Amino acid sequence: MIGAYPDDRGEHSRGLTRRQWAARVVALVAGCLAIADGFRWGNRLYVSTMFDEGSWTALERADAAQEALVSGLGFLTITVLAAVVGWSLWPRRWTPHRGG
Repeated sequence: MIGAYPDDRGEHSRGLTRRQWAARVVALVAGCLAIADGFRWGNRLYVSTMFDEGSWTALERADAAQEALVSGLGFLTITVLAAVVGWSLWPRRWTPHRGG
């Protein structure tokens, strides 16, 4: 079967658990927020270069840009972890094939 994998009893299962559904939703939302923070970081960093170096306005914009960068990286980390849970991306225990 395409998209099916053996469960603990050796049978194939297609159903997703609530944890997987929730993790997929969290991964999608966090991914969108990470992308938005990437744009926010670029915009604020660009705006900070419009002001004289050392001015308070430029420093405030650069600080806001770095805050957006850290926030975006946090959302990206959440996205990856939730995707691993939601799409079962971690490696499964390998069992040798016992042909007969």
